[in-house]
Amino acid sequence: MRKVRRKTTDPTARTYLLKAKKEGLDLSWNRLEKMMPQDGFGLLGLTCQECLQGPCRLNPFQLEETATVCGFTRDDLVFNGLFRQVSKVSRLVETTHILLQRLAQKNSADEVDQRSLKTKADSWMITDETNESAGWIKKAWELTGPLSGFGLKTAGDRLSLLFAAAARYISLLKFNAELLELLNGTSLLTDRSIGLSNLQSDSINVCFDGVSPVVLDLAAEAAGELKAEAVNSGIPGAYNLLLVGDFSLNHDYNVVSNQGTVEFALLSGIVDLYLVGRESISRGRNLTGKFQTLFAECTALTTKDELKKLFRQAIESLKKRKKNLVNMNSDLVTVSIGYTFNPAIIENAGKKGIIKGLCIIASGSNVKVTNDEMAVKIAKSLSAQSILCLSYGNTAVTLGRYGCLAKSEQKAGFMEFPQSDLANHPVTYCLGGELAVSAAVELVQTISRLKVTAVFPEMTEVSDIQAALGFANAGAKVFTGVKLPLDGSEALSKELGEVIQYCTPEDITEKILRYFSQ
Repeated sequence: MRKVRRKTTDPTARTYLLKAKKEGLDLSWNRLEKMMPQDGFGLLGLTCQECLQGPCRLNPFQLEETATVCGFTRDDLVFNGLFRQVSKVSRLVETTHILLQRLAQKNSADEVDQRSLKTKADSWMITDETNESAGWIKKAWELTGPLSGFGLKTAGDRLSLLFAAAARYISLLKFNAELLELLNGTSLLTDRSIGLSNLQSDSINVCFDGVSPVVLDLAAEAAGELKAEAVNSGIPGAYNLLLVGDFSLNHDYNVVSNQGTVEFALLSGIVDLYLVGRESISRGRNLTGKFQTLFAECTALTTKDELKKLFRQAIESLKKRKKNLVNMNSDLVTVSIGYTFNPAIIENAGKKGIIKGLCIIASGSNVKVTNDEMAVKIAKSLSAQSILCLSYGNTAVTLGRYGCLAKSEQKAGFMEFPQSDLANHPVTYCLGGELAVSAAVELVQTISRLKVTAVFPEMTEVSDIQAALGFANAGAKVFTGVKLPLDGSEALSKELGEVIQYCTPEDITEKILRYFSQ
């Protein structure tokens, strides 16, 4: 693998990259290098697969190519491709469906706190008191209804529709988060550990990557019910359930790695089951066949019986571990997750000069940039300049891995700022997992007296684009270190570039600092 040191800043990388090379294993970085250069039309947003008369593409350097077979222009192609991504909510809808079923069941069994149920129903303007379940279902239909783009021709109109799609995504995230609170209780500030040493040699290691919280609920139940069976099979540690690239406040799962280094976890040789959400971008799936690891996909509709079947198969996976391929790691970091912030406290801290602004650090792990490098640099540089940094999900895992997340000795819900300068304590505060993006957007919407940014150093998945548009729509200046496929449309590129600014990896930190100093 060429330029190993430029692939990732993870200190454990060299060991695993050399292991992969020695064993002749292809990693995501290898595959990217082999396919370079990537499709230029796709990078510009000028490809179309809307029908079987294509796929079509429009050459930006041949002016006579003005439209596809069906008549789409360059502006149409760029917008259609981006809108198709931003409007995706099927994964969330599946989760909503199951959570509503559970809420109805628990409510009929009088297992839901009625005061909390009434408070949340009021906040969503759910007024059907004769049939509470019907009211919640009706609200879910409202949140997931179709968005019409008919007749939109100007870039401004199209940008408004993109914002509407992102707002729907954020609202649905919040809806699911509040349903989880009703079912599992209110989340509190808590500790989680991050690192490959969360993998245990005497346990059946199960890693979840991008799965629904509904699956995490069922997995915990399944693991508990199968514990005796695993122990009787000679596995004293039974099941060890871990997350990849995310945190959960509702489930007591630690984290093995961020999304960008999940391949290293698999290269350890002791991951027995790797379970991935069907719509998730998983960089580890190609490695599982090289080890004993069982790979499977799931959705929010996956049942406990289906999970039990996989968990039993994972027992057999463990028995097939090859000791000569096992490579353990001792790195482990403990962080605190679940901070909540009162907007008035943040604005008061700004008024007193304790902080100069607020920055939300988010996004995935894009193989096209140096893994983890930008996020860590941004977090350290901004917090050292008294800019309050918050994070969630995969990027929070990344920052925690490098010691950039706050560790609280007090289990309080709201963060109170010390009177001393934040620059003396350069850290980032973790709001929680990916569901916390809705709380972050709501916080941004409420703050009016401070400069607020959201930065996506390694924008990777559709959810990153949705969140970026959500923050932009809430009033934050958004920066990204990875280009969106917009350049094929001069009009939309210009319009969207006003609210989501692309910066090169070399310039992004300085541009954000410059924005706060203006």
